[in-house]
Amino acid sequence: MSIAISTALSALQGSLAQFDASAAKIANSVVDGGVSADPLHALIDQLQIKQAFQANAAVIQTSLDMENSSFQLWA
Repeated sequence: MSIAISTALSALQGSLAQFDASAAKIANSVVDGGVSADPLHALIDQLQIKQAFQANAAVIQTSLDMENSSFQLWA
């Protein structure tokens, strides 16, 4: 496994943990039938986490494409 893939996988795991924490903030934000201001910030966090996740997934795909191209050159 390449360093790029290993690093991106680690970042994906971090993104999942951040998303879980953000979801918990949203779930815990309902107080006495009302909603606090925190869900808005948590949703914004989730959008940023989504972007980071997609970027790291693209790194993995690009790295795999490059490895496949390298193998095809040597075959």
